[in-house]
This record gives sequence, structure tokens and C-alpha cells, in this order.
Amino acid sequence: MENRNRFLYHLIKLNLTMFFRKRRTIIPEPLEENSFNWLGHSTVSMNIGGIRIITDPVFENGFVFFRRKYILDSRNHNCADLILISHEHMDHYSKRSIKGIEGNPRIIVPTGYGKALISKGFLNVTELRHGETYTEGNIIVRAVELSHDGRRYYKGRLKPTNGYEIMYDKVSIIVMGDTAYTEVLSGNECSIAFLPVGNYLPESLSYMHSSPDDAYRMFKRMNGGLFFPIHYQAFQFALDDDEDTLFKLKSMRLSDPRVVPGEIGRTYTLPRP
Repeated sequence: MENRNRFLYHLIKLNLTMFFRKRRTIIPEPLEENSFNWLGHSTVSMNIGGIRIITDPVFENGFVFFRRKYILDSRNHNCADLILISHEHMDHYSKRSIKGIEGNPRIIVPTGYGKALISKGFLNVTELRHGETYTEGNIIVRAVELSHDGRRYYKGRLKPTNGYEIMYDKVSIIVMGDTAYTEVLSGNECSIAFLPVGNYLPESLSYMHSSPDDAYRMFKRMNGGLFFPIHYQAFQFALDDDEDTLFKLKSMRLSDPRVVPGEIGRTYTLPRP
């Protein structure tokens, strides 16, 4: 209990100091065909052959006293054909953000999440169990089991957390919104992997979250591709420091150019077959 209280004290202190800092506004660049843009945290916007996909869309600039470290203006990414939700934590699952996305998108969620969305008027909802797939045009989305407690308030029955493999034209995109170290995709073909690298300190959080080293170990167990780190630089939900995390990632890149610490709001070209 003493360690938990110490953790909460330092976490609250870190977040309160952010209210006195001036924040810059980021307007993420628009997408081109076959490109992606990391809007911060686990929100990745993609255009694959004209089909628009967005993962864990959270556009809010704060939750109670958790303040986003920058002001996100999502004007160029408010339209989608597919929305992929990993789990129901507030930094990954926002009904308000989903409601603001145009294009009548299909919402892909883990098992047990659909009923609550449908009750709020979201009718295009598909639940995927781990290993199940959904097809949109020439794109196949496969749900992958992650090591993370998906319940919003950690009460009641356990809820699953989904990662997703997006496959098309011999390209495989891996998106893990949040997870502890897992070998679920060991040996899997990978063109680019979006893997979480934040919320790993104190070490007691490692049962649910990945450090940069954990994420890199997961990536190296896959076959080929690029490692694009996500789930950091947006909110302060733990005690790890973004500058330290970025330093570790840049150090990894010196010995392995497949590690690509990207910039929030910049549009990048997706890997080709």
C-alpha cells in the first residue's frame, strides 16, 4: 500500500505541473493513399488503397487531471471506413471520439464490447474473438490476443484486449495498442509493427505494459519489417519519462535501423509488398 501511495503521489504531482506548461498545437498532416500518420498514444490513422483505418481513436485533450502534452487538432483524420478498438481503457476507447468520425465506419471491437456500443446508437459493430478475421475490400483484419487487462475500472469479469494484424497484398501491419511482453506473434511475418513503449515505470506495471526493451524483444521475434513505437508522448499515466524512452529508442536505431521512432502528426509511406 505504501508503494502504491508513493506512486500515486508522484503521478499526481507530474500531472499537476502540466497545467502550468504552455502546450503546442499539432495538426497532423493529411493522409495520402498507402500512408499512415501517428496522432499520438495508440491512435494511428491509415489509408490503404483508399480504405481508411484508425486505431484506438482518442481525440480528447485531457481526462480529469490527465492533460494531453500537446493540443491535438484532428481535423484531417475525422473520417474512416474501419475503426479498430483494442480495449476499453479511457486512453484507447472514447465513444465521444468515435461519434465524431464521419464515413459510417465499421467498428471492430473485442468480444463483449459490442452491446454497449450498440446501446449508444453505434450500429456498425463487429466483435472479433482472438484469431477471428474481418474483411473489407482486399484488406483482412485479424484479432490477436494481448497480455493486458481490458476492463475500464478493473471491476467485474475480465475483458479481453485485442491487437490486430492488417493484411493486404502480401503486406502485414501489426498494431498492439497496449500490452505486456508477449510472444503471441513470434515467427509472424511483419512489414511494420506499431508496438507500445510507455507506462512501464514503476516496474510493478510490467504485468500490463511494455518497456522499449520489451517491445523490441517482441519485434525481434517477428520476421522482418519495421518497428514503429507508440503509446507514449501523449499522456502521463505512469512515471517513465518520454525523453528517456526516446533516448533508448534512438540508441536502438543506431544498431538496428528497423527501429523508427516517429514524429506525432507526420505522414509516412506504408511499406510496399
